[in-house]
Amino acid sequence: MKLRYTIQKTSILSTSILNEKIILVLKELDYALIKIDSNFISFNLEGWGSTAKQVGKVNGGTFEITLSDNERIVKFDYYFSFTLQLFLIPVFIALSFWEGIPFLILSIFAVIVSIIGVFIAKAKCQEILIQITETNL
Repeated sequence: MKLRYTIQKTSILSTSILNEKIILVLKELDYALIKIDSNFISFNLEGWGSTAKQVGKVNGGTFEITLSDNERIVKFDYYFSFTLQLFLIPVFIALSFWEGIPFLILSIFAVIVSIIGVFIAKAKCQEILIQITETNL
């Protein structure tokens, strides 16, 4: 299961500068670049990594730059994948029937952490888009 979100912002920067900034930010955040065109960049989160490194990150997405008058519109589509949570949480709930409360608490904790992670990542994506579209280099 994936949750998808889209945000966009305008910028007066050239397409090439926007591309450079997008690539730089994605590399700094340890994302794998999948496809790079003049107006389109796609990326995903590479590997599993530690949970601490994954907090505040999305599983993948795309940047698309379009021209409108003298401005460029940067459209940022990103998604979260909940495949692991959709597997683990029901397992924890089932185990709570046999092993008791600790697994139920663990499943509740997993749900809360997943929800908080989405809100943190959404805020981080807003910051990324602002960082990319601002005019100072």
